Amino acid sequence: MANIIDMGSNSGKANQRPTNSAKPQQINVDLNSAPELHCPKCDSLFFQEVTFFKKLSALMSPTGQETIIPVVAYACVECGTINPALLPVGFEAGGKNG
Repeated sequence: MANIIDMGSNSGKANQRPTNSAKPQQINVDLNSAPELHCPKCDSLFFQEVTFFKKLSALMSPTGQETIIPVVAYACVECGTINPALLPVGFEAGGKNG
């Protein structure tokens, strides 16, 4: 049976917060002036989170076992199109990455 990896986990050392006690700087942003992302097919403004899965072979997996990795994307609520601008870095719409 394949393992399932949570890509959003904060358990990795690279995702740990710095140990210094400095507070993060707050930046005031006016979102009214920011452009909105539209569906490239139907021009809708609304998207919902969807998940697709990638299977990593045992030869490529760091654990040596076949692994299933969930990948989060966003689909238009009107027509279901996945806006390429909302895909994780390195992925292309239409399953071109395997």
